Amino acid sequence: MKQLTEFQVECERELLAALAERSLTLVNRRTGGKNETYICAEIAGKELRLWIYEDEAMFKAGGKDYAYEAPDYQDKGLLISSFVAAIIVCLENWSPPDSGSSRISLFKGKEL
Repeated sequence: MKQLTEFQVECERELLAALAERSLTLVNRRTGGKNETYICAEIAGKELRLWIYEDEAMFKAGGKDYAYEAPDYQDKGLLISSFVAAIIVCLENWSPPDSGSSRISLFKGKEL
């Protein structure tokens, strides 16, 4: 398995900081993937599962999928901040103002 990308490291770092401010943590964290290394984790005590791919991220919460894909954002920093903010909003029982890529409905495959 390949080493984590800069994007993955930064995304996870920002997410962990935002969660720590709310006394929340990641659980069941693992890395996986054949063609692409990804991080998969859950948030302790919440029904939210997330994936951080090499240059994109997504999560599932409340029966909905939210994907944050590189083509939809001007830069990686904006993608990361939008992803983290959306997770925090969902944890507070709100719908995120930026729900990610509109192309998520096209995803029909199985998890990587």
